[in-house]
Amino acid sequence: MRFFLTAALCIVVTLLTSCFDGKEELWLAKDGAAIFEATYDVPTTTVRLSGGEAKLRGSVDEWLKESPEVRCEAFDISQHEDRTRIHIRLSCASVLKIADLSKPEKSKSMPNPFQHIAGVVEVKRNGLDVELTRTISPNRALVGGLFMPRKEIDGRRLVYVMHLPQAPLESNATRTEDGGKTLVWDYTLAEGLKHPLVTRLKGRVPLPWWVFGGAGVVGVGLVWVGYRGFKRLARVRSERPRDSDAPP
Repeated sequence: MRFFLTAALCIVVTLLTSCFDGKEELWLAKDGAAIFEATYDVPTTTVRLSGGEAKLRGSVDEWLKESPEVRCEAFDISQHEDRTRIHIRLSCASVLKIADLSKPEKSKSMPNPFQHIAGVVEVKRNGLDVELTRTISPNRALVGGLFMPRKEIDGRRLVYVMHLPQAPLESNATRTEDGGKTLVWDYTLAEGLKHPLVTRLKGRVPLPWWVFGGAGVVGVGLVWVGYRGFKRLARVRSERPRDSDAPP
């Protein structure tokens, strides 16, 4: 994502010596509604050199305008000594709308480093089965991360949590909770600096009741069309002259 176009150079220079912690959680309901919550702990200098809190808020507002179906329920920025904590909570009627925000064309107001942190979401649907894959690239956001002192990296973690209405068919989560319905991907920042982090799951779409009702209506409609077609065909056949009645 591209947060601050006017201060892109400052961001890149700052990220050369910056580390961050991150935790994201996604709650998915049976009807596809979703709540997304993220907390990032970044160096205060990164925010300050990138335009400050006001610039950050304005960029996020512009980003969210690209998807009006997504509601921002909370957006807080607080400072703790030399670190700044950024917390955001989003909700929408369809989880695909949140996934849609990660597309490059939807995040023109964000700089590349933050786009790599947000990652790219890919959704593949095959019938009722859906496979979600997200690729996060901290190694591309923190271009100088491998040259940071070990003490700056130790203890930093990137955690991604998904609460699902039912256990998925398969996933590459590092651990599961709540009977398999909660998936946790827990990585160290050191891992993220070595290679992209990929979270993946495959599950059956939890369809709401009206989908089955709609399918029933379609079924009844097909039966009715078939019945009318059969009656019309029978009428045409009854009106067609038989061979014995045909003129020589």
